[in-house]
Amino acid sequence: MKLNKYYLLTSCLAVGSFTHAQVPVKGMVTDEHKEALAYTTVRLLRSDSTFVQGTVTDSIGCYRLENVQKGSYLLSFSSIGYEAKIYPFTVGGEDTEKALPVVYLKENSVLLGEVEVKGSSFIRQKDRVLIIPDKQQV
Repeated sequence: MKLNKYYLLTSCLAVGSFTHAQVPVKGMVTDEHKEALAYTTVRLLRSDSTFVQGTVTDSIGCYRLENVQKGSYLLSFSSIGYEAKIYPFTVGGEDTEKALPVVYLKENSVLLGEVEVKGSSFIRQKDRVLIIPDKQQV
């Protein structure tokens, strides 16, 4: 099968311009005391809150999102014990890599009430019932 030179040239240019329009976005997440927050959920959203891609921070609080196309985005950060935060940013056509400023998450302590767990000492199966005696019955 023969391909003409024009077809090869246009397909290479299309692939080249497509890959050039995608850049990595990186940054770091810390708490208010500038301690790195490991394993924080990072979600890349379009400006209408449509999910694009996501990742988690590494053990030193750094994250990296690959192949982000030109446009306006929101970054959503969430971690257990901290208030969620949304950071708007834009990727321009001239960017080769987008380094965002450090994001600080604020502590959010929620005190839970008493929890009581109850269970049954009977386990019903098809052909039998298992009875597990408690401490007093033993």
